[in-house]
Amino acid sequence: MHAVHFEKAYAEQVLQAIDAGQPIPVPEGGWSGDNMMMLLGILHAGVTSQGAHSQQLGPDAAKIAARQHPENREATEATFHRDVADATRFIASLTFGVIDGRYDEAYGPLVQGVVFRNQDRHKSIYPYQGFKHAR
Repeated sequence: MHAVHFEKAYAEQVLQAIDAGQPIPVPEGGWSGDNMMMLLGILHAGVTSQGAHSQQLGPDAAKIAARQHPENREATEATFHRDVADATRFIASLTFGVIDGRYDEAYGPLVQGVVFRNQDRHKSIYPYQGFKHAR
């Protein structure tokens, strides 16, 4: 269970800022937990509205999508919302590393990869860069 706070006017401001390439405005009242959660939801909507292949497959998305069998492409689209949630949790785990002062032990200044579920449905990551101890 989690409380929800949403302001339509603020959502419109954030979406307009993103479209214009401008900084995200600070909500009235500053960065409270409610306001950070509202921004998280607004950004989640922004990411998911762009569609599966534009974000899901990483820097080589066009090449990967072109090589996928149509059934695999449909499966990628079907798992899109779960994949976005998994990627968000991974980014949050990186952020916790920054908060705890342990980030630099395992990662470089820029981390890129693709988060996915393996055949056993365990979360995995295919690292592109920034992983100091990539397997």
